[in-house]
Amino acid sequence: RPLLDSEGSQVLLVGPAGAGAATKLANQLMMLSALAGAHEALELAAAHGVAAEKVFEVVGSSTGDSWVARNWGFFDRTAAAYDTAGTPKRERPWSKDLFEVVAAARAVDLRVPVAALLAQTLADRVEAHAADAQEQR
Repeated sequence: RPLLDSEGSQVLLVGPAGAGAATKLANQLMMLSALAGAHEALELAAAHGVAAEKVFEVVGSSTGDSWVARNWGFFDRTAAAYDTAGTPKRERPWSKDLFEVVAAARAVDLRVPVAALLAQTLADRVEAHAADAQEQR
């Protein structure tokens, strides 16, 4: 804890041993679900001739607002950094963390169909979008 305190990190105790890891996975599932929804939403809007920038302008003051919407492009930059570092695609959060969510749920006999679906589909979408973003630069 002294090390974390010296870094200015907020330390929150959330429960017994393992609770912090479960909370981190819960956060990742919420964020990655929003990411998947944002990708689909932007594809829908684009198919109807609406630019992503306009969608984000509207969403910024609407119920669809999220960290993902406010930080669009974060995952494109992160994927590019992982590419530069040689990080395997299976080890990136949008892949690895979702499989960990499914495994943690399975360990307690809990069904997580959204996480399971995202574990199978989101990584390809994130990687493809990041590659397109790189090509446009």
